[in-house]
Amino acid sequence: MNIRMSTVVAKIIGIFLVTIALNGCYSYSSMTKSPEKCDNLIVSTTGSSSDKIGYVSNINVKLNSGYANTNDGFVKRVMTKLQQSNYFKDVSYGLYTKKPESSYIDLNFNIDEIHDMNMGGNLTKAFFTGFTLFVLAPALPNTYDFYTDHYMQATWPNGTKREYRASCAGSASGTFPYIGLVQEYNKITGDATEKCMTSVINQFVADNVK
Repeated sequence: MNIRMSTVVAKIIGIFLVTIALNGCYSYSSMTKSPEKCDNLIVSTTGSSSDKIGYVSNINVKLNSGYANTNDGFVKRVMTKLQQSNYFKDVSYGLYTKKPESSYIDLNFNIDEIHDMNMGGNLTKAFFTGFTLFVLAPALPNTYDFYTDHYMQATWPNGTKREYRASCAGSASGTFPYIGLVQEYNKITGDATEKCMTSVINQFVADNVK
C-alpha cells in the first residue's frame, strides 16, 4: 500500500514539475495599438544654430484612478529625448532651473496609464489551474492588459499653444508560475511608454521644423 501511494505521489510530483518546466517558456506579449511616428526619434537639422529653449513645467502621471509620483529615471528619459531631438538649444526641468530673462517654449506632459490585471478571469483560471493539479495550466494563461495615453502641450512665449497626443495599448499572457508573464508585462509597458513619448516629441518636431 505504501509503495502504491509513493508511486502515485511521485507521478503527481512528476506531472507538476513537467508542467512548471513547460510553462516556463509559455509567455508572450504584443502591442495591440501603436501611434504614428513612434519607432525612431526625428532629429532636427537645426543643430547648434537653434535658439529655442525648452522648459518642462510639468510631467503628470495618472495611474488608473489615482496619481503616481514621477521618478527621476522617467524625468531623465523625457529630458534626454527632448535633447536628442536637436530642436532645442537647451532644455530644463524644475522651477529653480528657469531663468527669468530667457524666452522659453513651455512643455507640459500629461500621461494616463491603465493597468488591467483582469482579476475576475485570471482568478478563475488560477482556481482551475490549482484544482486540476496544474494539468490545465498550459490551456489557462493569465492575461494582463496595458493602455497609455500621452499628451503634450507646447506654449510659445507669445501665448500660442499646440497639442500633441499619442496612445498605445498592449497585452501580456503567460501560464503558471507566471514569472514569464510578469517579465513580458514589464516589457510591454516599457515599450508602450517609449513609443508614445517618442511619438509626441516627433509630432512636435515635425510640426515646427519647416
